[in-house]
This record gives sequence, C-alpha cells and structure tokens, in this order.
Amino acid sequence: EWNMQKFQEVAKKVTDANPGKWGFEFKDGEGYASRMTHALLPPVRAYGGDLWANGQCGLDKPEAVAAVKQLHDMVFKDKSIVPPGEQGDYFSGNSAMTVNQISRASKMPEAGFKWGIAPLPSGPAGEAP
Repeated sequence: EWNMQKFQEVAKKVTDANPGKWGFEFKDGEGYASRMTHALLPPVRAYGGDLWANGQCGLDKPEAVAAVKQLHDMVFKDKSIVPPGEQGDYFSGNSAMTVNQISRASKMPEAGFKWGIAPLPSGPAGEAP
C-alpha cells in the first residue's frame, strides 16, 4: 500500500501528532532550489508523467500537474512537507521522512531514534524508482 496517497496520509498524521515537525523533507532540505528535480521527478513519474520527454517540457501534462498539485497540497494545505524557508532536517529528527542516497544511512545507527528504509511511493502509473 505504499503509494502517493498513503504517503500523504502518513506525512499528515505524523505532522499532526508532532507540532513543530514535518512528515517529509525533500532531499537535503533543498526541494525548492538546487534539488528541485529530486523533489518533482519521482512523484511525476509515479503519476505517469515526466519533466522532459522527446524534447518537450512535460510539466503541463495532466499526470505531472496532478503530482505537483499533490505536493503543493502537502506543503500548503496539509503542511506535512517542510515549506520554503523552514529547516526540517530529517537527520536531527525534525522530519519523519526524507529521500536520500542509501550511503547516507551509514550514520543512522547513531541517530538516537528508530528508523527504516522504504521504497519511493508508487502512483497511478506504478513504481517510479
């Protein structure tokens, strides 16, 4: 059941239960700047779209619009994704989930909290690793 809908539900539940913290943080907290592709590409592909395909921008396609709208709602309606200008650092415990390289997990046994690894959430188009 680990899909985009469940991801949103879990992120909101965790945020609601932990005031001042967030359910999800984009890779290294940079989903709005240098790592925007990391933030948008997996959900857009899970919805069946792409950012750029066949020499054309794909962000205006219905699949991409639906994915970006869900992320937008998580940031501004659910408030479950760290918003622009805030620091939600997963590694210090201020966000419940993040997306990152597996090699970054080498220090996690020292984190002082229980943690685990999950695949990227699937979407209407299936898995988008």
